[in-house]
Amino acid sequence: MCVAAAVAVVVVVVVVVVVVVVVVVVVVVVVVVVVVVVVVVVVVVVTVKYISTSSRSSSKRSNKLL
Repeated sequence: MCVAAAVAVVVVVVVVVVVVVVVVVVVVVVVVVVVVVVVVVVVVVVTVKYISTSSRSSSKRSNKLL
């Protein structure tokens, strides 16, 4: 019975470690995805602002063509 208890404890510890590792990996992936989305949004906003401020006359011409 002592061996069974030891095996049960080892199994519980392994399961807890695996769950913790999975949670950490999921959190890291979520953080990376959020950072990438924020960077992409910032780049798009900055690019759109730069284009709109730098080439207003060309944008008006393209709007007339459309």
